[in-house]
Amino acid sequence: LDLSLGDPLEFPFVDPPEPQSIRDGIQQLRELDLVTPKVSLTELGRRVASIPLDPRIGRILLDAESRHVFWEVSIVASGLSIQDPRESTFDDSTISDASSQFVSLLNLWKYVETARDELSNSKFRQWCISERLNHNRLREWREIHRQILLSFRDQKRASESDELDREGFHIALLTGFSSQIGRREEADYQGIRNRRFRVPKTALASRAAWVMAGELVETHRIIARTVAQIE
Repeated sequence: LDLSLGDPLEFPFVDPPEPQSIRDGIQQLRELDLVTPKVSLTELGRRVASIPLDPRIGRILLDAESRHVFWEVSIVASGLSIQDPRESTFDDSTISDASSQFVSLLNLWKYVETARDELSNSKFRQWCISERLNHNRLREWREIHRQILLSFRDQKRASESDELDREGFHIALLTGFSSQIGRREEADYQGIRNRRFRVPKTALASRAAWVMAGELVETHRIIARTVAQIE
């Protein structure tokens, strides 16, 4: 749409996606307020099209700007764009947040950067192995974050707040993940479009009445990944 190439459903792709996939994508863009009902870019949509990330992540970053939580949200947004750098045996007791795995991800960044500042390159690699962290994925995380700052040049001097504005932080994330909220009903959560999903017992310290997920993964059932309790 940003390149003015016309209707995606009529574009002569060499290997065309399923029409339903395109329609689902357009519906998601409508929900994010990035395209109009007639499928033309909104002002927000034009800005997000210039960001080399998933449109949901771009939408989140734009909202984070206005809420003055850009630095913190940009770290989490870049972390969600890579494969999790934590091995299954990683001890998360030092970084875990009781009600938000998004905050845990932010805490992981701080934990890693503190070690990076204190250690030489070779010792930092050894530290990653001992901590059960994937060095290459951490490097990718840092590179994507650098690219985000380049895409938001007016935010390149954005800095971390002394204390996290948890409400502003989570509302900014919610602008991109609003279709991945759920209300607790017995063992599962009722999501939108009649989707039911399950939150792993280890994700949050207590069973929240409402949650937001960074991803819903379909296996034999739908499982929420990267979860936060919300009001």
